[in-house]
Amino acid sequence: MSKNIPTLVMVGGGVQEAAAVEIVQSSGYRLLTTDINPDAKAFEKSNFTFCSDGRDIQKISEYINSNKSDLNIKGIFTLTEMVETVAAVGNLCDLPSVSLKSAELCQNKIDSKEKWLHDGVPTPDGKIVKCIDEARVFLQDQQKDCFVKPLTGSGGIGASKISSNKELEDYYSVNNPDELLIEEHLQGEMLDLNGCFNEKGEFISLGCFERSFNDDIVIEKSGIYPSSKHIDILNEAKDLTERAAKSLGINWGPVKSDLIVTSSGVKVFEIAPRLHGPKGTVFLTSISGGTNHLVAILPILIGSSFKNDEIKSPLFFSSFELIMPPNKPFSSIDLTKDIKDIDEVLIFRSSSKNILKYAKSSDAIGYFFSKSKDSASLSIKNDHISKNINFKD
Repeated sequence: MSKNIPTLVMVGGGVQEAAAVEIVQSSGYRLLTTDINPDAKAFEKSNFTFCSDGRDIQKISEYINSNKSDLNIKGIFTLTEMVETVAAVGNLCDLPSVSLKSAELCQNKIDSKEKWLHDGVPTPDGKIVKCIDEARVFLQDQQKDCFVKPLTGSGGIGASKISSNKELEDYYSVNNPDELLIEEHLQGEMLDLNGCFNEKGEFISLGCFERSFNDDIVIEKSGIYPSSKHIDILNEAKDLTERAAKSLGINWGPVKSDLIVTSSGVKVFEIAPRLHGPKGTVFLTSISGGTNHLVAILPILIGSSFKNDEIKSPLFFSSFELIMPPNKPFSSIDLTKDIKDIDEVLIFRSSSKNILKYAKSSDAIGYFFSKSKDSASLSIKNDHISKNINFKD
């Protein structure tokens, strides 16, 4: 392969990220993947690999600078939470990136919230609390359900809905946090947006996903793309994401936002200088038949121009569904009976010696992906697939 072909660095190469490798390569780039696991799934087909903790900024930047010319390294990205690493390494290696300050703001939930509240960006009311007594006061003042989460982190780890002092006490007993973010629990539907600031600083929405979560625990149940929300709501989501990003100093490159559509309008929970995780960005946008969101941003990542006129709308509704655990131990999972209806499958846990109960996102067995011409028939198809998953004893 010619050394003139540009190489992109992907930080994080797990099971979900592995599907991104061929997407990047088929778009005319080589890929250098970094991961702490020497057997990382994405290493199998990557052009180049480097084993490193994703938080070891010095080690990764030294490797890139040492090989930048030989490998023709032109850009860096992540589909995980490693946005601070991407920003820091980008700055140290003279690769296109946002500032480290902006990346750090995105990762700190209270700092970003305080900045948004100061700048008038709609976001749920919340505050940092340093002890359970402060949390009790906030819960009492709200007179409704609240939501608590660590100041940093992802995947719903350490996050919980709180409806009473007893639940708050139980949370502190299990997690023992030094400080956390507590905010009002809003009623509404979750909406994810992928977007990108182009080389002129103009913000383009690539599309929105609708997501749903388990009522009792923070685990993602399903997602659908594209969103069928009214165009006014989608435009509001785009404008809010742009405002939230600019408030944190971001005016270049990919941006993902976590939003909620409430009776009083769209509000932002979080943003980050990256696209959403692989389930949406890699799988759903590919299955839908339109432009894959990762493919769309690749030129920007190497400092080139964003090709907005090449963005194609989805042809299908695509979705992912959480595989629910059976009420028994299982040795394997058989999805072959309905394979014609399934476009992709992600399996994280193929067996369990005990009866599995979901308590957090990392407990998930996996997800299946499918598509249909309309959302109604897609829902029927997914129900049929779910009922026919065979868990073998």
